[in-house]
This record gives sequence, structure tokens and C-alpha cells, in this order.
Amino acid sequence: MKDLKVKISFILGLILLLGVGTSFAMANPEVTSDNTQASDFNVELIPNADLNNISVGQTFDITVKYTQNIEDLAGLETSLELPGSLEIVSVKGNDHLKELATEQFYKLKTNDNIIINSFVVFDGTIDDKANLYTVTVKATSPGDYYSLLKYEYSNSKGDSTPKEYLKSQMIINGEEKNDKGFFDSIIDMILSIFK
Repeated sequence: MKDLKVKISFILGLILLLGVGTSFAMANPEVTSDNTQASDFNVELIPNADLNNISVGQTFDITVKYTQNIEDLAGLETSLELPGSLEIVSVKGNDHLKELATEQFYKLKTNDNIIINSFVVFDGTIDDKANLYTVTVKATSPGDYYSLLKYEYSNSKGDSTPKEYLKSQMIINGEEKNDKGFFDSIIDMILSIFK
């Protein structure tokens, strides 16, 4: 009987623990992490437009920014995956971080709709907060989309954290635009009369 009470107490304890974990995850659904001790480092996605009300054809900026309170932060790598409904117009990096890391240890590149930024600093102090880069994008097709920002950072010994994820929703309103020129549109209109 005593063993049964211990087992029941153990099972109830597990249920309580799972309930607490689930309620925490529901309270913060946008940020997921493989590391629960990441409170000293934070990466944000800051758009200069309302992501729930974007229009087809609208151009806007998204800034990726970090804030940190780590004594020996030495490097950071981010990967921002944008939906195919956004066309990348330009990407502007952080010249100060590029200077600290030197050209050799600073990377900012785009690959399809993914922006990869990384840097490693061997000497010097990394700022407590800074904009990593700003990407200018243009909305090309309507719908409900998500962007996904992945990041990890390392200390001066080379120890890195597990990847963390920040998911952002965006809603693009309007009609899908076609790439037809003026004359193609007139020909389509004339042909539609004879159908």
C-alpha cells in the first residue's frame, strides 16, 4: 500500500510539472529555445510596419537587434528565413561590429530568402546592444506567412549555446500582382472580348 501511495504521488508530481511547463509554453508561444538559461541574451525582430497589416507592393524595413548582459560574449550567428512572399530589396549590416570582428570574421550574406549574419571578436568588448542588420523587403503576394529567426552565441572560450528561435507572423493584404507589361495586359483584355 505504501508503494502505491509513493507511485501515485510521483505520477501526480509529474502531471503537475508537465502542467506548469505547458502553461509557460502557452504564455510565450513565439520564442522557443533548446536552452532555458538564455535570459542574459536576447535577439529581437523590429519591423517599421505593422506586420498584421501589410499591403501587396508595400516596402518596409525589418531590423534585427540584440541586447546582452554577458561578460565574455565573443560571437553571434543569426539566420533569418523570410517567406517567399517578401522580395529582399537590400540588406545593411553593422559597420562597427564589422570593424571589431575584422573583414575575415564578419559575414552578412543572403541566400534565396535567408539572411545569414555572423561575427567573432577576439579582442575588444562587444556592445551591450546593437542593431545587427536591417533588411528592406517588398511584399509581393497576399497571404498569412511566418518568418523564422534562428540564433546562437558563444563566449571567449568558444562555448556556444543551443540554437534559439523567434517566429513572427505577418499578414499581407491585397491582390496578387502579375508581371505583365502594359501591352500584354491590353492584348489579354482584347482576347477576353472574343471568348
